[in-house]
Amino acid sequence: STSFTSTSTVSAETNQKIFSKDDNTLSKSITEIYENISQTEKTLIRKLRLRDLLYYAIVQAFPACGLYVVGSSLNGFGNETSDMDLCLVLTNGELDQRTAAVQFLRIVEEILSFLPVIKEQTLITAKVPILRIKFRGPFSDMVVDLNANNSVAVRNTHLLCYYAFFDWRVRPLVTVIKEWAKQNDI
Repeated sequence: STSFTSTSTVSAETNQKIFSKDDNTLSKSITEIYENISQTEKTLIRKLRLRDLLYYAIVQAFPACGLYVVGSSLNGFGNETSDMDLCLVLTNGELDQRTAAVQFLRIVEEILSFLPVIKEQTLITAKVPILRIKFRGPFSDMVVDLNANNSVAVRNTHLLCYYAFFDWRVRPLVTVIKEWAKQNDI
C-alpha cells in the first residue's frame, strides 16, 4: 500500500511510477483505501434510522419541521466513523444564527433529553450553532451535529452529490484526502 508522504521526498523515478498510465499505482492505492474506509450502506441505514428517531421526537414540538441529513453521510464522502450532520428546517426564511437558531436548538435539546437513547448533548455556539448529540445503546458509536435552518449545508450537500455523480473518481479522491488530512491533523 502506498503511503501518502510529503512529495518533496518522492524521487522523480517514484513519481514516474506512481503516475504511469500502465501501472496507475496511485489510482489503485486510492481505490483500495476508499473501499476500506468508505461508509457502508449498513451504516447509512443505521444513520437514517437514528434520524427518524430524532425526527419523531422533534416533530411533536415543531409539526411543520423537516429534519434532513446533510454533509458526508449523504453525499458519499463519509467513512465508517463520520458523524451525521442534520439540518432542522423550521421555516422557509432565514434564521438569525446568533439568536433564533440557538433558541430553537435549546428547545430541541430539552425535547431530546427525555429520550433514553441520548447520552450527552452539547450546544456549541459558533457562526452556525450546532447541538452535538452522543448516544447510548444501539447508537453509542454515533455522533450527530444538528443545526437549525442552515440552508447552505443543504445546498452544499446537493452540490457535492452532483460533483460525485459527474465523475466516479471524485468520491474516492475526496474521501482519501479527507482521511489523510485527519490522520495528519490538518
